[in-house]
Amino acid sequence: MMVLIVGATSITLKAAGPVLMGGRSAAWLQRLGRRMAPAMFAALMVTSSLSGAREIVLDARVGGLAAALLAVWLRANSGVVLLAAISTTLILNLLR
Repeated sequence: MMVLIVGATSITLKAAGPVLMGGRSAAWLQRLGRRMAPAMFAALMVTSSLSGAREIVLDARVGGLAAALLAVWLRANSGVVLLAAISTTLILNLLR
């Protein structure tokens, strides 16, 4: 539910910006807009990887997330990041 609220807020703010600025464009507002979507996506990934019913769950998904973060830190392209996350999660699930 919180993800939906934050997503709706993000969309509302992104849509209201040009209206409130009267067609003008502020550089700081453009930078903020470009960074909101990846930040929301990252928050969604962390939340879905660590969430259980009412507790924090540490399972194979966390390993996949860690592998993806490492690949991003090493500046791998998105395909390699995805492959690292999927394969790490799969291997950790098989080892359980």
